[in-house]
Amino acid sequence: PRGMKIIDVVIKNARRRATLDGAVRRISHRFWSQVEDKNYEIALIGDRKTVGSLVKFADREQRNKIKRIISPHQIDKLVPAFKLKNDGAKDGIDLIVIPHQDHKKSIYDKVSKYLGHGIPIITLFEDPLIQYGSPENRAMGIGEHKRLPEKTYIVASSRRTGSTMLCSFLKNTAVLGYPEEYIAVNVSVLAEHGMINPGYVLEEAIKTNQTPNGIFGIKINWSAFEQFNSAVLPHLNTKERELFENLLHNSAYIHLSRRNKIRQAISDWRAIGTGIFHIRKNSQNGIQRRHGTKLPYDYPRIKRHVIDFVKGDEGWKTFFKANNIHPLEIVYEDLVKHPEEEVTRVLDYLSVNCANPYIAPDTKMMSDGYTEEIYERFVKDMEMEFGKDAVKRLEGVVPVNDLSAGKGERKNHVLVTLATREYLDMAKQLFSSAYFNGGWDGDYLLLAHDVPDDELSWFTDRGILIMHTSPLYEGQPGGMHRCLADKFHMFTPYFRKWRTVVYSDLDAIIKESLEELKEVDGFYAVEDWSPTLTDQIVNDRDIQDRGLDPAKCREVIRKAERHYEMSRRPFCAGFFAFSTDIITDDMFDDLKRMMDEYQVVSKHGDQLSMNFFFYDRWKALSHTFNVLVAQGKTGASYRTGAHTRWGLAEDLSVYVLHIFNPKPWNQQSDYYWEWLVNLKRADQIGLCKVDKDFDTGIENIKRTESRIRLREKGYELIDRFFPFKGVSRRSLQYIYWRYITLRRIMRFIVVNADYRFIKSLLGKEQ
Repeated sequence: PRGMKIIDVVIKNARRRATLDGAVRRISHRFWSQVEDKNYEIALIGDRKTVGSLVKFADREQRNKIKRIISPHQIDKLVPAFKLKNDGAKDGIDLIVIPHQDHKKSIYDKVSKYLGHGIPIITLFEDPLIQYGSPENRAMGIGEHKRLPEKTYIVASSRRTGSTMLCSFLKNTAVLGYPEEYIAVNVSVLAEHGMINPGYVLEEAIKTNQTPNGIFGIKINWSAFEQFNSAVLPHLNTKERELFENLLHNSAYIHLSRRNKIRQAISDWRAIGTGIFHIRKNSQNGIQRRHGTKLPYDYPRIKRHVIDFVKGDEGWKTFFKANNIHPLEIVYEDLVKHPEEEVTRVLDYLSVNCANPYIAPDTKMMSDGYTEEIYERFVKDMEMEFGKDAVKRLEGVVPVNDLSAGKGERKNHVLVTLATREYLDMAKQLFSSAYFNGGWDGDYLLLAHDVPDDELSWFTDRGILIMHTSPLYEGQPGGMHRCLADKFHMFTPYFRKWRTVVYSDLDAIIKESLEELKEVDGFYAVEDWSPTLTDQIVNDRDIQDRGLDPAKCREVIRKAERHYEMSRRPFCAGFFAFSTDIITDDMFDDLKRMMDEYQVVSKHGDQLSMNFFFYDRWKALSHTFNVLVAQGKTGASYRTGAHTRWGLAEDLSVYVLHIFNPKPWNQQSDYYWEWLVNLKRADQIGLCKVDKDFDTGIENIKRTESRIRLREKGYELIDRFFPFKGVSRRSLQYIYWRYITLRRIMRFIVVNADYRFIKSLLGKEQ
């Protein structure tokens, strides 16, 4: 609706303004911190707005340093009379500051013409980003013969990993440059608003901040790196872009991470909430008091910080892998315990000699009793949502060995998925979530589609069975990858050695125990998102897009309509379970013949053929065994907030989530971090205990099932009695959905009340 769009725009603009104010505040604080211990008298040149952006972030003592404020049109009249204070002038000036404004360069040139090189001039907000030491160094001629450094290195990190502490150690060596965050979020924000020239800042920082031996260091956080790549890099000229790319691809890398992602998240949450990111040893008491502020506990927000840090670590590792970079790995916990050893490792890695590195932290530890209180509470909440093992992985705790899965011991049940060589990580995640979240104690089997044996050692080492498969079709049968037909191999006599077979596509996350599926009798699946079999068949647009023969498609569709009732609801072929007593000797061939016959008109690969094959034989599983989840897409990105067929989007307690838009391994997916955590603990399959309360999870799932049944019943009545489609029907479904939500607090109302409500709402009789 138009009103919602206006609200979204207002909120977006408010957030942008707040982000800009935050960047201006940080740069201003940095400037004032650089001059606060110097007996400076400062002149500001700029209009009221730009001068105010600097003054409003100064305290009383800092403002006392400001002796002159001059507007641009007063330069010709007043600036020529300026004298350098060191020359003995009574009203001398130590430093001239020009904040951001549209004609900053012309103002700088005019002021320089009147003053020569007598009084240092700096331009905000560029100079503090260039020179993190004394702000007047560049203006006083230091680095006039600038050159590119002989050696560069990058500290690749994320927030709250001890990067400030490590960089201070490296600076104190006096041979490793002055590593600071020259490519910070501040740079991208200020550049986006036209307040700085990012190419100039980057080039000057690289040339200026070297130690005499020609070494330059820089710290880059993953969030700043992403923002710089998207918001700044496309707008640099060719020379500046080449400079940045040379820095990225010709530097040594030090990857700084933190084992305990939960402590990292809580630290970041507190720092942002209080505005105190570091406490130095000479910090004022006011800073200590602000840090001690007890923020209201906020589980969702802290969890978001955890997600961001998991994604950040994975982002750096993906970047390293794509560019064949082998960084020096440093972990925060080791850096705190043995700083001398870690700095020595950096010196050795960069092949730099240093007689006696000065290791003396000038910051204090910020964790306290309140940190421990929040930590304990957050861990309990995480364990309730994701299980104790997931929390251990986020804490960096190595699980104890417990060979609970005996290799070579044949089980009665098997979990199967299929993958090509590009999707082996996805198979690892699925088996990991089945093991740790689902407690699956049966066999695991991978249908490996054209995957060489030498790429499958990870699976065989963990006792996972491999069945090699080759293409049954050329091209894309049913518009999907040809490997999907590999599912038919599960219906061969080979699988009779198990009592039960459970199959899942790779884009699923198993959340709870699959124990119930071990006792199925027949073929079981979950109803698909599509309402009818007709929706599984190509339409005119699909025929045109695929370049199909319309006449042949119509003939095949008419044949299907003669044999099958197309108004039936189909099942989803992405997750199913069956007992192997249904397997016959000819079943594989029969399935393939069905696929041969109908794949030309199938919209979703093998799904139509399997629905026709099991037309009268499939039985419905609870929806919670395969909840299909999607996110709305706007342009090239996805809206936050996943949804299901029933509108359920949050706090889903289910057995299996089937996430197809976007896939869970896509970083834009709401479930990416959970998928990533499962992948990271896959190495421990069979080597650690599954410590999870399955009973509690199943109780929550039963409540979800009840909510889904109520919504299904209401939607069915709406479809039966309501004559209109489109927006009107969806609006009525939304009203009913909200009604059901309110009914959760009215448990004494019987289920038939839903039926009476719908009839009264529509004014219809059954």
